[in-house]
Amino acid sequence: MKATGKLYRQLLMNFLIFLTIPIIIYILFFQISIAQYFKDIIHESNKHQLLLLQNDFEQAIESTKRNALFIVLDQNVQELFRLQNAGDSSSSHYLKKQIDVMSSISDKVASQDDIIHSIYIYNYQTGHLLTSDEISTYEHNFYDTSWISTYEANHVFTILPQRKPYDQDLAMPFLLDSKANYDVITMIYPITTYSDGGKDGAIILNIYKDAIDALQSVYDENYVIVDTKGDIITSIADEELLLQVSQSKEFDEVIMSKNNLGYTELTLDKENYLMMYQNSLTTHFTYIKLASIDNLYNLLNKAKFILIFLTSFILLTGILYSIRRTQNFYNPVERIMKQLNNKQIGTSLTNQNELNFIYKAVDQLIEEDQKITELLKENQNNIEKSQILELLRGKVDEESNTLFQEPWLYCCILLSIDQYKQFAEKYSYKDQYSFKTILLHLAVEHINQYGKGIGVLLENDKIAVVTLINPQQKSDISTIINMIGEKLIEKTSRLDTFSISISMGNAYNNINEIRYSFLEALEALKYRMTYGYKSIIPYNKIPHESDEPIELPLPNIVSLLGKNDLEEVKVLLNQYFIDLKTMKNINNENVFNYLYPLISSIMDFLYKSNLTMAQISYDHSSIYHTVLEKETLGEIQSELFTLCHRIIDYRNKLASENNYIQRVLRYIDDHYTDPSLDINKIADDIGISYSYIRKLIKEETGNSVIHYINHLRIQASKDMLVGTQLKVKDIALAVGYNTDQSYSRYFKKFEDMTPGEFRKNFTHSLQSD
Repeated sequence: MKATGKLYRQLLMNFLIFLTIPIIIYILFFQISIAQYFKDIIHESNKHQLLLLQNDFEQAIESTKRNALFIVLDQNVQELFRLQNAGDSSSSHYLKKQIDVMSSISDKVASQDDIIHSIYIYNYQTGHLLTSDEISTYEHNFYDTSWISTYEANHVFTILPQRKPYDQDLAMPFLLDSKANYDVITMIYPITTYSDGGKDGAIILNIYKDAIDALQSVYDENYVIVDTKGDIITSIADEELLLQVSQSKEFDEVIMSKNNLGYTELTLDKENYLMMYQNSLTTHFTYIKLASIDNLYNLLNKAKFILIFLTSFILLTGILYSIRRTQNFYNPVERIMKQLNNKQIGTSLTNQNELNFIYKAVDQLIEEDQKITELLKENQNNIEKSQILELLRGKVDEESNTLFQEPWLYCCILLSIDQYKQFAEKYSYKDQYSFKTILLHLAVEHINQYGKGIGVLLENDKIAVVTLINPQQKSDISTIINMIGEKLIEKTSRLDTFSISISMGNAYNNINEIRYSFLEALEALKYRMTYGYKSIIPYNKIPHESDEPIELPLPNIVSLLGKNDLEEVKVLLNQYFIDLKTMKNINNENVFNYLYPLISSIMDFLYKSNLTMAQISYDHSSIYHTVLEKETLGEIQSELFTLCHRIIDYRNKLASENNYIQRVLRYIDDHYTDPSLDINKIADDIGISYSYIRKLIKEETGNSVIHYINHLRIQASKDMLVGTQLKVKDIALAVGYNTDQSYSRYFKKFEDMTPGEFRKNFTHSLQSD
């Protein structure tokens, strides 16, 4: 044993902690107090700039609100909303109002081109959108709709974080100019007209982020403005620094803070910052500034080193004193522990507290006594199990006769885990062994109430239990074993993990004949196919080889599959399997003789119908192999019905899809000149879902519904361009476009030239000819 053990080290450590903790606390208190004082000074010096920034930014917001208010009060806007809500969106009066409004907001953007990026006027009731780019459309066709969810949730003035003015995850049916690459700050101004609803729509103003940044740059760098959700409205800061700040927990604490003014400290890339903030009571935005305080920490570290140097002498003296006091406490205990260790009582003292040594020595003695008792009992059980296992294998010796000297009736019971393949896949080998051991103990416990039970674990799913019953109960042995089986099945049925089936052989007077009972139980277990799961199967109740096989007519499933009659298939399958069960001689060895013709007829129907297992989404490559794995007729019936169900479903689906696609294409061909034609209108008129129409058109044409409609319109307009003298504007209206601008934009997208250029090229080609 070492001169200084664990107890010595623990005592010494306690003395040192008692000495050093007060000194460390004093140093930390001094450090924190001085640091807090200088942080307060830095915060006071920057508080005024935060207030100025807040005032300037909120003045900019008020200026934007005024622009929006002028638009709202415009009589043309009010009249346009009234016409849209009344459903009068095709009259010439409505078109004039629409052009006037788009020209007005376009002029406003042009007058403030360095501040305002774009303006949208949105009708919430109808989904109409007008933009300063002179676009008139609906919200589901527009390239920039991410702000709509915010408006629908609040219906109040809202400022969105900086963003790109288009939806990157949506297909963009409109051509965007270079302005789409600018970052904007979006302000949503609700419109309330004289309608009864009170929620008519909104004015959307997209402000260049650069214009807001120019406002902040007059103060300093490292400014951030965020909303109540923590989203960054705008900022002037290094992008890497800003990313680290927004991901810090201190940033989240500032956003959630109930204080209107304050600061907190954070460390980024080993550099210390003071994050000062100002919360606005009007906009509820948080204005944040970052200031580096590394110089402050350098000064504090110098002061801390001086203080540590002055306290070193006190610590050194205290350590020497602690060592002396520890030796005085430890020496008596050390002498006693050496004597115990020399006598080899307990375990070694290495790496343990000496005061716990005596407790472990006593525990060791008690544990060794218990192990000896359990070992004797286990050896006795193992001897009996070994003898039983040898007898089941047919090996008879004299030792078995001396082991079972009392007169008994001997019967073998087999416990088999139902659906063992799924059970083995779900649990590890160790867990399987544990479950089977528990099941064996339960069986022996119930059998011991009537006699004696000795069980052994066999391979895979089986457990064999030899039942020793008093010969006086010979007439009741079947009843007793049946009662035992019912109790075991009842207990395992309460578990979600697995269930069992039980088979039993006949009872014999001689232990050497137990193998006959074991083989009979194995034979009886084969009839779980007919009896089903959680069943008790006595050998004397099953059919024997002398019973004549019964022929069973094959059900005409194929004719019902051809008619797609699932209900009749179900009835016919159900009756066929009822007939199988009544035959009683069906087991897992001969059941396939009855099922092979039925399965073959279904597979032949698949082949003649040009169908494969993959097409009907069937997981198994071979239905024959799948059926062979089933343990009961009920499972086989369910598997075959599932197969038929999927065949009929697939055949119905093929017929349904072919009918629907023809209806959709015919409807679009008849109505493509309607300006209001879209996917929703098609879905409502035909009576199928929006997503299903999109899927059908995609599979049939390879493109979207909108692309297909525009393709028909452009093709029709080309005939009119070369065959008539109509103006481009009249042709646009004739083929379904609201404006000639929209028509020209789509024409160029499809033909890579304008309608005028197309007509001109065609005329030149005729003159050349």
